[in-house]
Amino acid sequence: MIPGVTLDQVVAVSRGYHDYPTIFHPIVSAVVLSDESESLHVQFRMRESAAGMSATLDVTSRVVYTRPDARHAYVISIADEIHEVKDVGRSTERHLPAGRDSGYLWRAGAFTRFVEEGNAVYMEMETIGLSRPFPTALGWMIEPIARRIGRGSVEQSVEEFRQAVVMRYAKRR
Repeated sequence: MIPGVTLDQVVAVSRGYHDYPTIFHPIVSAVVLSDESESLHVQFRMRESAAGMSATLDVTSRVVYTRPDARHAYVISIADEIHEVKDVGRSTERHLPAGRDSGYLWRAGAFTRFVEEGNAVYMEMETIGLSRPFPTALGWMIEPIARRIGRGSVEQSVEEFRQAVVMRYAKRR
């Protein structure tokens, strides 16, 4: 729940992709490649680290905003491409080919629902992230960490978004 805000304000923060690197900890950069009103094509560079493992990913997504009425908004984001980046920031920086990367994330999607009720907006987010199988010798160790990162990432993202909306719009009492 985000108190003291309107649905229009929440959607404005959601569509403010240029601000994402200051809102969401893992996002290093965000660029809108095309904006066709309800449908956007967006590219993110993300960096995640946990338990001594880290990965930088370039994710290109199609994001669709739907407003069925004045109180509801839905956002569906589907990753078109996900590439792990090797040698980030060096002259040898490159995308690893699919199947030759760590496999942490190779498909992703998110469905976010916003509902304005009274003097607040409620937010619900469902995500799916698919990874490739981890090497047998390391899978027992890597898989639980990857699952924990995924769950924690969603919880953290929802809280970071809520805080950004509150800081920008919420009425002070």
